[in-house]
Amino acid sequence: MSSSTASPEAVPSSTLQTPQQASVVTPSAIDENAIYATVANELETGQTDKGLWTRLYVENDGDEKKTKLAYIKQRAEILIADEMGKVQDQLHHYEEKTTRVRELTKILASNTKIRDAVLHLVDYVKGNPGCDTNLKIELVRLLGGTFSWDEGVFTSACTVHLYEQEHKFVKSKDFEQWIVGDVVPLIDVAISSADIAKCPFCGVSVEAGSAVCKNCNRVLDKPKAAPRIKTCPDCGTEVAQDSIACAKCGRVTY
Repeated sequence: MSSSTASPEAVPSSTLQTPQQASVVTPSAIDENAIYATVANELETGQTDKGLWTRLYVENDGDEKKTKLAYIKQRAEILIADEMGKVQDQLHHYEEKTTRVRELTKILASNTKIRDAVLHLVDYVKGNPGCDTNLKIELVRLLGGTFSWDEGVFTSACTVHLYEQEHKFVKSKDFEQWIVGDVVPLIDVAISSADIAKCPFCGVSVEAGSAVCKNCNRVLDKPKAAPRIKTCPDCGTEVAQDSIACAKCGRVTY
């Protein structure tokens, strides 16, 4: 647990720095053909659901052909139901993330002073993920949350209230990883949604595409639009950022 507080320094750049585009993961579609292929593979390799196969074999009076047809139908229904459950979980996760992004966007748009402080801290934390714990705590507070160390002499457990939810961490390291891996990426999405950029000379937030910084009056270069593409992890084909599957090999890329 760190006790000293560092003061992050803004580092000027020759061009206007627009925060890296991030996206909220969208739920994938269910590929029923792939599920039937899985069932077919189970039959070909003999790795069937023994309980289901035996029950259907009895119900069909030992008729192998009827048992096989019934197995394909019921096994596919089971696997599709499992996938539906996963998609529902994805959808819930997606909606939760989207709600958080909306809340963050409102915070960043409503108070310039808080917005500049948040941008400053986010840039510092991304460049120094192992920085002082107090800086990450300050980020929580800037976002309207609360932080408290749990009672106990030999503990670094802590509790955070943010997004109208309580988050408990057994170790301060877990809290820091949550800030870097969960909170900061969502702030990046909110920054993109709010169309915010940062002056490379004074660090104050400016509207994306601004020609002059209203704070220091320095002329700003127009930011280059980040290519909204990603690479398929299987075949390496470039696909659209918001696509959920590769058009070449069919790999899910969400």
